[in-house]
Amino acid sequence: MIIPLFSGIIIDRIGLGKSIIGTSFISTFGSLIVAFGAYHSSFNTLLAGRIIFGIGTESLYIVNMLNTTEWFFDQEFSLAMGLSSSIPTLFASLAGLLVPYTFHLYGLGFAMSMGAGLCVISTFASVFAVILVN
Repeated sequence: MIIPLFSGIIIDRIGLGKSIIGTSFISTFGSLIVAFGAYHSSFNTLLAGRIIFGIGTESLYIVNMLNTTEWFFDQEFSLAMGLSSSIPTLFASLAGLLVPYTFHLYGLGFAMSMGAGLCVISTFASVFAVILVN
């Protein structure tokens, strides 16, 4: 509950583009730490990575809402906000189905590495989008 307050202040100061890239990198860094902790069976590393990932994704959600308000207006705004809120939930549910399956086949480290790999792809997409808009 406190993270969005501080991230909102920081976003206002550094701007939308830098915030998108920064929060994407924080999320990816946290996800990579989680994968590292999973490979080495270290609960403390997993916990630290999950905290960093949570800070990054919570801030990224705020940046996404700000980005949506700048790009969409009137009738299309409602649909854009709905999609911005429901698509992450859809993919979280999908991950809830796929991660246990992957865990049983390949182990926890590989399952967490898949998530880290998706975060890396997402970060590159975020950087590309910011470059494209500017």
